[in-house]
Amino acid sequence: NNMAYVSIKEAVVKSSFYDGKGAKIAEQFTKRDGTQGESYYTLFFNEPHGLADGTKLTKVGGVLSTKGRIYDPEDGEARAVVDVVLNNPTFEVAGAPAAQTGDTPPW
Repeated sequence: NNMAYVSIKEAVVKSSFYDGKGAKIAEQFTKRDGTQGESYYTLFFNEPHGLADGTKLTKVGGVLSTKGRIYDPEDGEARAVVDVVLNNPTFEVAGAPAAQTGDTPPW
């Protein structure tokens, strides 16, 4: 049973939810036109992660899944979007000792 595993070099915690068992993170990248962009990922943990908004993470990884939903912004038209989800994620907090990591890797 092979599962896709995603690795992210650096990201920032944008929000936490689901009693601390979920987090939304953003990875920054440079677009073709030279401007900055962000890719968003949703992380789901087995236990509360204890991460604060704004925490910088390195070596984020997890088992890939996706989830479709309708995004309905207050100032625009509703549209279908797909959330990229990392399950059972692992991570390191930037600048912290290696012992501060997420769940055990799934392998």
